[in-house]
Amino acid sequence: MYYVYVIKSAVYGTRYVGSAENAPHRLYEHNDGRCRYTSGRRPWKLVYQEEYATRSEAMQREKYLKSGIGRELLDKILSTPAGSSNGRTAGSGPAYLGSNPSPAGVDKSNGSAPSAHSP
Repeated sequence: MYYVYVIKSAVYGTRYVGSAENAPHRLYEHNDGRCRYTSGRRPWKLVYQEEYATRSEAMQREKYLKSGIGRELLDKILSTPAGSSNGRTAGSGPAYLGSNPSPAGVDKSNGSAPSAHSP
């Protein structure tokens, strides 16, 4: 397996996106000063990773996450707490189902999202 990982400098707050076959070992190398770009911003902590079957897929994703739109996506991913419900709780009223609701949120009788007034 191959990984795309995001590490963040504990001191400077900057982040670095990379890919590797062994993400924990690669983090060790970053923190040991073996990588030119990251050596001056130690220590680093792993804040995000994705798994891919091939090196090619991982490298494609790494390249995307380093692009402008990919950085925006990472900003969004990293700013949302793990397990977040986007502020919704069970008693907070009807949930916004978005433009592509899950099958559980679709009324099977007519194929639409249930209305806010349905029982």
